[in-house]
Order: sequence, then structure tokens, then C-alpha cells
Amino acid sequence: DGLIICQPDGGIEYINQAALTLLHPNKATAARYQGLPLNYQHPQLADTLAQWLKQPEKTRFDFDHPHRFRASFHYLKTELGPRALIMLLDLSAEDERVQRDKLASLGRLIASIAHELRNPLSSIRQASDLLPGAQTAEERNQLTDIIKRQTQRINRLVEDVLNAARTPRVQ
Repeated sequence: DGLIICQPDGGIEYINQAALTLLHPNKATAARYQGLPLNYQHPQLADTLAQWLKQPEKTRFDFDHPHRFRASFHYLKTELGPRALIMLLDLSAEDERVQRDKLASLGRLIASIAHELRNPLSSIRQASDLLPGAQTAEERNQLTDIIKRQTQRINRLVEDVLNAARTPRVQ
């Protein structure tokens, strides 16, 4: 991840390649910014540094441009005077991990729903296959009842999934 050591006025004493990459998506652009003060590198980050120096209670700030990253500020006492250590954490990797977890959870949910739907559908198919061959009204009624119960079971499952997906309404 990125590391920047700044003077209180925003002059950069050290910036690693990872920080340059997070602040400038294009390598050619990043090379042009090497050695320039923080307000040229990333004006919003420079403004946040100035605010943090005045009120250092909050130390972590998230940014969305040009990449999603989190900056955490730390005060350094050096022989040359006070400095700020800014650590930049690339949040795009975290975003990708969250997206993978969501997709994996969705896949497990879909597999579970498919499994729950397969049993009643199988009963409905079997009952509907037997229905034309039913000899008596009692057999037809039993098979029709099976079809009705299993379709109600599927409907309940779908309703449960829809209810779980809805956000609760506050009354």
C-alpha cells in the first residue's frame, strides 16, 4: 500500500510507487508528479491533511478519486520537525473481495432454493403424469390435491424469499 511522508505545509519528503499509483492511475502521469507537493498530487488529500493537522481526532478518511482508497494520518516527531505519515490503503481489493463474497452467497442461496423447488416440482410432475390415467374420481381428487399442495408449497417458498429480500418498513 501507499506511504507518504509530508511536511505540515504539504511538501512531500517521501512517496512510494504504490502511493503514486493510487493517486495517479496512469504511470506516465504519476512520473510527472514525482517531487511535487501534495496539493498538486491530490488536492482533496492535501485539504484533508490540513484539516487533520488542525483537528487530529479523526485519522481515517476515504476517497473515491481516482481510485477508491483510505488514507490514515499519523503524527511523526522527527529531528527536522513535525511530519505527517499518510498511509494509503487500496480499497478496490476490498471491494472485489466483498463482491466475490456476495456472489458466493448468492450462489449458495440459489442452490438452496433450487433444491427446495425440485421436490415439489417432482411431485407435481408425477401427479400430473398420473392424472390422465386415474380411473376414479377419488384418484383424480387425490392427485389434484397433491398438485395444489405442492404449488402452495412453492408459492410459500417464493414468498419467503421475496419477504427476506425486502427491507423492513418502519411504522
